Order: sequence, then C-alpha cells, then structure tokens
Amino acid sequence: MRTLLSLRRFLPLFALLCFFVSACKDQNPAGVNNPASKTVVSGSLTDELGNIVPGAVVEALSASDIRLALDTTNDQGAFSLSGVTADPSVKIRISHGEFKTFTSSVQELVSSAGGNDGIVLHMSHADSCCARLTIQVSGGEHNTRLGGVEVRLRRGNDVVVIGTTDSNGRVTFTNICNGEFNLRIAKTGYTVVERGGINVHGCDSTLIEFHMNAVPGNEHHDDTCCNGKLRIVAKDSASGASLSGASIRINKTGGNARTLVSNGDGAIFREVCAGTYNVRIVREGYRTVEFTVTVTCNDSVYTDRRLGHVTTPHNDDSCCHGRATIIARDSTTNAVLSGATVRFYSGGTLRSTSTANGDGRVVLEGLCAGTYTIDISKDHYHHVEFTFTIGCNGTYETTRKLLAETTPNNDSCCHGRATIIARDSTTNAVLSGASVRLSSGGTVRSTTTTNGDGRVVLEGLCAGTYTINITKDHYHAVEFTFTIGCNGTYETTRKLLAETTPPADSCCNGSMTFRVKDSSVAEGGWLSGVNVTIVRNGVTVAQGTTNADGNYTRNELCGHATFTVTYSKSGFHSKTVTFTMTDCRAITETIRIVKE
Repeated sequence: MRTLLSLRRFLPLFALLCFFVSACKDQNPAGVNNPASKTVVSGSLTDELGNIVPGAVVEALSASDIRLALDTTNDQGAFSLSGVTADPSVKIRISHGEFKTFTSSVQELVSSAGGNDGIVLHMSHADSCCARLTIQVSGGEHNTRLGGVEVRLRRGNDVVVIGTTDSNGRVTFTNICNGEFNLRIAKTGYTVVERGGINVHGCDSTLIEFHMNAVPGNEHHDDTCCNGKLRIVAKDSASGASLSGASIRINKTGGNARTLVSNGDGAIFREVCAGTYNVRIVREGYRTVEFTVTVTCNDSVYTDRRLGHVTTPHNDDSCCHGRATIIARDSTTNAVLSGATVRFYSGGTLRSTSTANGDGRVVLEGLCAGTYTIDISKDHYHHVEFTFTIGCNGTYETTRKLLAETTPNNDSCCHGRATIIARDSTTNAVLSGASVRLSSGGTVRSTTTTNGDGRVVLEGLCAGTYTINITKDHYHAVEFTFTIGCNGTYETTRKLLAETTPPADSCCNGSMTFRVKDSSVAEGGWLSGVNVTIVRNGVTVAQGTTNADGNYTRNELCGHATFTVTYSKSGFHSKTVTFTMTDCRAITETIRIVKE
C-alpha cells in the first residue's frame, strides 16, 4: 500500500519529465534548415576578378540588426561565424571601405552553396571607383615572366586586395578607387619588392613592371622575414600623454615610405621586413622628430618619442628659415671628402649645386618646410642619393659615406644613357608627342616629349634605378623601372594601348590666373618675372613668367585633374601649391613668396 502511494506521488513528476524530453527532442532535429538550430557558417571573399579581399568585416545580424556574430576576413579572404541560425530573418552583412556593402540572408547563402561551409562570396567595388592597375612581374638573371607571385595592393597599412600573377607574370586589379597606394610583391626564392607612391586618378589604366632578384641558392628568401610589427607612439613632452593625429612615416633605404596617423595607441605598422627604418613624426603645434629604428626578423618592436610644443605660432611665409648640413666621407677610411659636389633638388627641380669645404661639409640655408633630395658625387666614387624632410624652421644634419670605385678611372658614374621608344600596341606605329617622365628616388628628374621617331634619349644618368612613366592623349599610361650601371646604356620599346572609348576628361577650357607678390609688403609688392610652372598629373603643361603687374594666366587647361604649380624668382624662396580642378573652371589666386 505504501509502495502504491509512493508511485502515485511521483506520477505527475514522471509525466512532466517525459513532456520535457519529448519537447527537447522535437526542437533539436539535425540540419541547418531548422530556424532554431545554431551552426557555423564559413567561407571566403573575393572581388569581381577573383582576387582575395582581406580585412572585410563580416557580421551576422538579427531582423532588428542586433549583431549575433562577427569576424574579419584573413589573408586568404576566409571568414567564420559561430552560433548562427538559418532563420530567414538572419542576414550576413560584409563591409569594406573600398567596396559596396554586401547583404544577404544566411538561409539563401547556405541554400546556394549546398551547405554551411565553403561559401564563396564576391564583393563589388564602389560605383565611383573605375581605375585599372596591371602589374607585370619578371625575375631572375634572364628576366623570365614569373607566375605565382603574390601581389598585395595596400592603402597605407590596410591591404585592399591580394592577387596572384598568372603564367605570363600578370595580375590586374580593376575598379580601383582614387588615392595613394603601395604594393608588396613576394614569391618564394626571390627578394620581396615594395613600391609606394602609386597615385590613382579618375579612371586611369596603368601598367607597372617589376623585376625580382632571385636569392642565391634559394636557401631562404626575404619574405620569411617580412612579418614584423612596429609600433610607434608620439607623446607630449610636457605631460607624457599619447598624441593622436600625428603623421608617422617609416622609410627603409631603397624601399617605399609608409605613413599612418596615430591614435591613442600610436601607429602600428604590420608586415614589416627586417632592416633599419628612418622614422619621421609630424603633428601640428609640435616640433618634428626624426630617428631610426631597427626591426629584426619577424620581431615586434615598440618605441615612443616625445614631441616638444612649438612656442610661437607660424604660417607658411615664416617657415622658410630651415638649415641642413650635409657631410661627405669616405666609406672605408672615414676621411672627409672635400670637393664633393652636392646637388640640391626640390619638387623635381635642381635648386643649387655646392662643393664640400675642407671639412667635407655643405650647409644649405633658408629651407622651407618640405621634402628635399640630395645627390652627392665625386670623381672615383659612386654617387649617393637620398631624401630628407625638414619641418618649420627646423635643422637637419647627416653624414653620408661614398664608396670608392674599385678601378679608378677618369670618368664618374654619371654618364649613362637611356633610349625610350613609344609605339602603338596595335599598329606598332611610333608615337610622337608622348610625354616621358623620368624619376629616381621618388623625385621627378625630367619630363620630355618623344620626337618624330617616337624616341626620347636621356643622357647624363648616374648608376642606379629609375622609373619611367609614358603618357599620351587617348592612350593608357605605361610605367616601368630600369637599372643602369656605371656609365651604362639602356634601350627599350614600350607599346601603349589605345583607349577604346573617348576619355572621360574631355573638358579642356579651364584657366588659372595668378598674381604673385612679395610677402613682406602689406600693400602692392607685385612681382614681375616670376617663373610659373604648371604640372598636371606629373606632366608639365605650361611654363611662363608674370608680367609687370605680377600676373600670369594660362587658358585651355583640362579639368578632372590635380595641378602642381611652382613659383620661383631669383632672390626669393620657391613656393609650390597644389590645386584640384574637378571640372573646367577658372582658378584665380594671389600667391605670396618669401625673400631669401
């Protein structure tokens, strides 16, 4: 009887337990099609051409836009979202600064892919992005076209897209947004190549050629030592507080410069190759700081620098009292090299030529804030070229060592000669009137126009590496680099592809009017005979001088471009100003230049 009563007591509990077991079983069937079932959704992301898109933010969102899961695509474009349901209301949203936002329901993606993993998604570039960039890579002693080369297109520190060259050594990035980019090119058995200062304008189509050097014996390659991290923090010298908004640039000798803007944690540079870097920190209201830092193989390096306040406000006209001291020495004996020739460039123009004194020293005075290039040469020595940046009324001093030639001769290494021939890629006809721009060390050295044979001859080249950019109306631009030895010769024929449709930049009735004055004169002070040079997208389009009233006007300028205008006159510091003409319009400006 007691046993029966006990059973009666537990019957309600037993029935309730069975109900829960049944309910749990009914609500947890296998398969992702059940709205309540949580799973892992994974896949990869590419652009329209199948190039990998890293750094994209992938989110799973509820119907009310509550974030359920988050991931960022890696260097393979892969992502994985955990704990996501296939409920029709759950969606995936993918965001990237260079692409249109992608949105789709999880259910649709899983259904289309036939499963919840291995989903391949494609992002489209923003409608306003229409430039095309083709990279051609060759390597080795025989300059063989290299396939399987990883090419990373980066904006600052962020990787925009990753492509791989085909069997012909080519990879193309389409629908590129305007701005400045840098490239990192890597392949096992070859040294890593980095190139910065790649500016994309409008819907330009550009071909850039690269050569990779094979590592002897292939026992290692530089790419294995290019995964370092460099964190640089700018601090206020008085309070010690971290400074946001500082522009921090690193530059490895022979490599490209990379610039980031600091936040509270400083600036973090990733994918840093082993080597020594020049660092420059600039922030408004503070004095510029420059120093060097060394990164070993795949190391993580932290450093900070304190910036002192500028005690008095300044403007452009008062920032032209800088001073640079250049000292030349023998790299073997460390003896000073008196009589060395020091050429001083700014904006691609030779500003002065000086001779080192008995201490091997040249002092350059009255420098405006900006970036300059120095070329040092001396008989029986290999020349040295470098750039430096100086802040407002700052000082800069450096010692550069020149390597003596192993076989002395009466000639220096600055008598090289390069011949460039431009032709139509379809008809093979020579292209006269094409603009050929020669650059080295990131500085434009000359801009020349091809003759009736489509030919340009560049003479007086020092041993080193140069970049050539060829442009012509209604043709796609071509850019490539070449290296010339001591007093060597180089000749090449480059073919330009004609545009299939009329260029978008068809408005050419813009104008610029400038009136130039002495900055020290409050009223009047208009200067005649000021040399005015107008450069459009790196090509000189006009040169002239101001009249008796200080005026200079240039008409029939094509719009949709950036113009760099330089004003120079004996007894005054040169000044360079940049204007952007989004359409064909009239620009009128008063320009003040400073006496030396």
